[in-house]
Amino acid sequence: MEKIHYVKIYVASTDNAEAKRIIELKEYDLNGNLISLKSYDDDGNITYSQEFVFDDNGKILKELIYDFEQSYNETKEYKYDSVTGKLIEEKLDYGEAGFSVLKYERKDKTLYITQFDEDGEIEEKTEICFDTQGNILSKTVRDDMENITEKYVNKFDEDGKLIQKQEYDSNNKLEKCHYYFYTASGKISALKVTNAREQIIDWVKIEFDVNENPISQSMMSGEKILLEYPEQNVVIEKYINSAGIEISQKKIIRNEKGNTLEEHSLDEVKYFEYIFY
Repeated sequence: MEKIHYVKIYVASTDNAEAKRIIELKEYDLNGNLISLKSYDDDGNITYSQEFVFDDNGKILKELIYDFEQSYNETKEYKYDSVTGKLIEEKLDYGEAGFSVLKYERKDKTLYITQFDEDGEIEEKTEICFDTQGNILSKTVRDDMENITEKYVNKFDEDGKLIQKQEYDSNNKLEKCHYYFYTASGKISALKVTNAREQIIDWVKIEFDVNENPISQSMMSGEKILLEYPEQNVVIEKYINSAGIEISQKKIIRNEKGNTLEEHSLDEVKYFEYIFY
């Protein structure tokens, strides 16, 4: 099987396809890990880049982020237990802005993450509980004053599919509840969001054709995404606003392996070039 080494993405205006320019370059290793990503401006200058370093077992060791437009850089370094191979420490270096260190500790099916600043003071505490299948049952994040900044509780069906997510506010009171619905084959078909009084505040519904291809996504706002399949490996996405007016359309052409080759919108065309090992 061919393995992707590079993916080059070009863009050109619809009325001048020959004047295409590169906007993104991705590089993968032989294990399929993304090891480099670069974004380019109109003049071919790199505006953003990410680099990833993995060990022989595919565990990430380092991540470097450079945002040249915002004059920002960040480095993440990861350490693992020599016996279990599990992550035990993560260092986030923000350059002149200092750094943070995250310590990971596991007890039974609970993961505790403590974030320290460069002076060793606690910035944040996170507690994540898992079930026997490794699904996240709950996550609670507290700041340095022990105030809740994030909390949710998940429920799964007997097949391990997420069916409910409860979000809590800073006072540990239920704020929102997300309900997930699936087709008989296990594809997500709808999402319903309610407030603490069980009033519906948002919903999304997905419909499929006989081949189980998604053909529409309807939202409570009245907006829709319609998908058409005029021929094999071609998808047309139409975005409809709440007034029923089509505001954009995109044609996606893929190869037999499912890799995107072209994306056509009203004003521009994106071209994808694949280079293999």
